[in-house]
Amino acid sequence: STFEARGFQPRATAIVLNEGLADPTTPREEAFGRVLRHSAFKAAVGRGAVVLWMPRLDAGVAAEIEAKRLPFAAARDGQPPRSRVSVPLGPFDRSRVRAWMLAMDAMLAPVRPWLP
Repeated sequence: STFEARGFQPRATAIVLNEGLADPTTPREEAFGRVLRHSAFKAAVGRGAVVLWMPRLDAGVAAEIEAKRLPFAAARDGQPPRSRVSVPLGPFDRSRVRAWMLAMDAMLAPVRPWLP
């Protein structure tokens, strides 16, 4: 709302709610309840903002990807970066990354035409 008040009013707006930041035992609508009830959120949705729910990636897998500084495709494919020696993710974690990437692709479908 601060940016909009200063004149930043893009033609298209996506609001991404990252389920990975919420307690996995809490329903997402409850975990993000304060955001969903906020006047700025409601106003943006009222103007046509698209709400996207970013799927949760297993926290352990996400931490390993971060620690190894892997691109997601490399993590999925079991390929460590060429610039350093690193043990690739195991087959089950690679499968989790693959499923997450497919879910991300589906999540982004409504705004795909907006992306370069």
